[in-house]
Amino acid sequence: MTIGFLGGSITDPRPGYNWPEPVIGWFVNRFPGVRLSVENAAIGATGSALAVFRAQWDIIDRHCDLVSSRLKMVLGVTPLAASV
Repeated sequence: MTIGFLGGSITDPRPGYNWPEPVIGWFVNRFPGVRLSVENAAIGATGSALAVFRAQWDIIDRHCDLVSSRLKMVLGVTPLAASV
C-alpha cells in the first residue's frame, strides 16, 4: 500500500516535525502485515495553487492508494484543508 501526503510545511518531511508520522505509525501498528510505502510531497510555504500542478508528478504518477492533503492559502486569509 502506498500512502501519499501532499501539502506545505505541515507535512514537512523532517522527523518529529510532521503529522504524517503518527498517521504512518497508526497504519504500521494496525496493519502489521501490510507492506507500506510513503510518498511525502511536502514543500513548505506553498499552498493549493502549486499543489494542483504538483499532484500529477508527486502523487498520481506514483500510484498512491491513499492520499491525504493538507493545504492552505499561503497569502490568503481563509485556510483550505482537504483529506481524500
